[in-house]
Amino acid sequence: MRDPIEVLHRKEAELQRLREEVQALRLVCSFVNEQKQTGGSTGTLVQMPQIHLA
Repeated sequence: MRDPIEVLHRKEAELQRLREEVQALRLVCSFVNEQKQTGGSTGTLVQMPQIHLA
């Protein structure tokens, strides 16, 4: 059986990471929205290559 305190600490760390990711996404969305409103270029979409693991 896992230690409940350890599980809680892991969940709290994961929650903090997710909060930071959401904040970063909000920042990017506001930047893109601003670019669209001012008619600025949003750049070129780049697709990451697919990696096949064997």
